[in-house]
Amino acid sequence: MRWLAVALALIPLPAWSEFFTLKGHGGPIMGIATAPDGRIATASFDNSVGLWSDQMPEWLEGHEAAVNSVVFNGTAIYSAGDDFTLRRWPGGEVVGQHKGKIVGLAASKTQVATASWAGPL
Repeated sequence: MRWLAVALALIPLPAWSEFFTLKGHGGPIMGIATAPDGRIATASFDNSVGLWSDQMPEWLEGHEAAVNSVVFNGTAIYSAGDDFTLRRWPGGEVVGQHKGKIVGLAASKTQVATASWAGPL
């Protein structure tokens, strides 16, 4: 047990200045994604997507219920949620719809995949 305590004490921890809090959503954060350029996108129970640059938000509005998941795909952002829709930003156009809540997203260079409680797109 003493060995473990010594080994853990020797592991350097990241500087606290590397951590920060994004404030502004009106409900719990349901999902988060990062882009190679440093932008952050958040999905929230307040029906909005936050696009964060230098810790300042741009609100992407259009969902009619909680947003559960968000993902970057090249220059586009995709979001999905309890309103059964998959939206592409900028613009917020509906590019897909399930017959149940969409709870997860994944993206490759050419495709976006959704996970839903009910049925295919």
